[in-house]
Amino acid sequence: MKASAAGLPMLQESRWRSLRPLIAPGALFALFVLCGLFAPLLAPYDPSAQDPANRLIAPSWAHLAGTDDFGRDILSRTIHGARVSLLVGVTSVMVSSFVGTALGMTMGYIGGWTEEIGLRLMDIIIAFPGIVLAIALIAAIGSGLASVVFVIALVQVPVFARLARASVLSQLNREYVVAARVIGASHLRVLLGHLLPNALAPTITMIGLSLADAILIEASLSFIGLGVVPPTPTWGNILAAGRNYILLGSWWFTVVPGVAIFLTVLVVNVLADRIRDLLDPRQVLVEA
Repeated sequence: MKASAAGLPMLQESRWRSLRPLIAPGALFALFVLCGLFAPLLAPYDPSAQDPANRLIAPSWAHLAGTDDFGRDILSRTIHGARVSLLVGVTSVMVSSFVGTALGMTMGYIGGWTEEIGLRLMDIIIAFPGIVLAIALIAAIGSGLASVVFVIALVQVPVFARLARASVLSQLNREYVVAARVIGASHLRVLLGHLLPNALAPTITMIGLSLADAILIEASLSFIGLGVVPPTPTWGNILAAGRNYILLGSWWFTVVPGVAIFLTVLVVNVLADRIRDLLDPRQVLVEA
């Protein structure tokens, strides 16, 4: 009992050390999410309220990030833009990870023509650069929030499908999977109860990396006018509106949303890397 009691603090300290790298990026990402969720409460002004008398005003106490060409407060529009950008990013990644993982596990488990046809479809999607395919699809189906989510999710499905397929193939002939088949476990139980848990760690890491890509794709589509339709503020269309005023000295117009994109993508990438290190079984063995 004494040995167990002495070992408990050491175990708790080890868990705390493993989680410490997640605190800073996790707190920053949570801050961005809270800004998006509570944008109406945090934004000092109505993001759509125009004030032509105060257009292109430099940052001041009245407008901490300045105003745009319509006199709208840029800080308020950037805070509201976080809601759209994060909503599009998180929703599209959740859809693509669910669909891609399901397809990949099915292909790897069934094999044969199902796997071959699925792989060729994934190859067709991967053959196009992600942003080029997104632009083509948006031009075909039209812009809007739902269209952007659908297009980004479709572009990212092959990444999760190939990852899940590789995980299934690496575990398919393991003893515990063969034993589950021998005792009569259904295909669904083998997939969900035995193969899926082994695919979760790399999938969780990929979700973080894909989220950063989704935010960048959404900003790129909005920047060229194919994303969320104005006057709804997004980081991409705020940048697009301010690009014509950079040489005129209105630097704040593009710097504020640009910094928001940079910090969000940086934090998401760092958080994904830290989660990958935490879930790495080799790292767990070293710490043990």
